[in-house]
Amino acid sequence: MGLFEGMKRMIQGKPVFDVNDDNDWGRDDDDTKNQNQRAEKAADNYNPSAVTAAAQHTGPKVLPRVEIEKINCNLNGDRMDCYFAIQNNSTVRVEVDKITILGTTRELDNFLNPGEEREFLVFSGKRPANNYANKCELYYKDPTGDYFMSQHSIDFEREHDGTYYIYRVTFNPPVRDV
Repeated sequence: MGLFEGMKRMIQGKPVFDVNDDNDWGRDDDDTKNQNQRAEKAADNYNPSAVTAAAQHTGPKVLPRVEIEKINCNLNGDRMDCYFAIQNNSTVRVEVDKITILGTTRELDNFLNPGEEREFLVFSGKRPANNYANKCELYYKDPTGDYFMSQHSIDFEREHDGTYYIYRVTFNPPVRDV
């Protein structure tokens, strides 16, 4: 069946594809049998004890808390390099995905074990000329692949040349499930 035959059937209000059509691209009986055999084999191999603990979890959802603990901003002329120490304050291993700060997004793509803290370069660029971009968003995911975001407030200090640098970052609860 060609394109025009299908369009003709649509105009007539008939189904475009029909089981009785002679076509060599449809699924034949051998494919159906193989698919049924694979489904039966998968059902036989199902082991309920192999389901992960995260999938068996019942009750309220626990949101892992990952936050910025310390900052270190180095000024060099009109440029600024900011390093943040990010800590996993939860009981599960998380993958720190990215951080959005001062209108830029930086991919971090690193794992943190429970209680672990690691320093990351999160911003490298010109110092801001204003303090309007005063939010920072940290994105991460848990072992089940569920994404979360913790938001932080940025406090700036003004330099003598009118530019600003980050001198404090504060966590703003709650953690958001995104």
